[in-house]
Amino acid sequence: MLLTAFKSHQALLTQSRVTMRQRLQDHALTVLRAYVGANAVWSWYYGTNDPHAGLFAIGRYADGAALIGFMGVIGALIILDVFINDWTPGQATVAGKRFRIAWRKAFEYRHLMFIFLAFCYGAQPFVAKMAGRTVSLVGFFYLHATFSLVVALLDAKLRSRGPGWQRACN
Repeated sequence: MLLTAFKSHQALLTQSRVTMRQRLQDHALTVLRAYVGANAVWSWYYGTNDPHAGLFAIGRYADGAALIGFMGVIGALIILDVFINDWTPGQATVAGKRFRIAWRKAFEYRHLMFIFLAFCYGAQPFVAKMAGRTVSLVGFFYLHATFSLVVALLDAKLRSRGPGWQRACN
């Protein structure tokens, strides 16, 4: 009797560990995507409003302002995608009518948003050099470009395997 209780307790602990590990795997990429989007919006804010920021010097030129603006829009879309597709319930009932809360196109083409964001980060040093400025933030730009590409690859790989992807396509 005691051995059976011990075995069932061990099985329960193993199952809860798997559940916690699965929860961490499910939410880690969501938090990572939210961070990347928020960082892009934060970079846009500094690039347009802080005259002492290195991005502000790039944003004074037409090409740099366009890239920083595009980066801010993509970052806002990523945050909106995370909020709608990951943090809201799948359906809501209002006055007896059922509404599905999902942004399908953003879910299907989410990886492209990160690729465009990586382009914005990667093109900034070239814009600065063409404008005759020194490229002091090259490590910042290329680190964030690489980080955005890694998030795009991880997201595309996990979505191709997950049941959420299968549900969204049907």
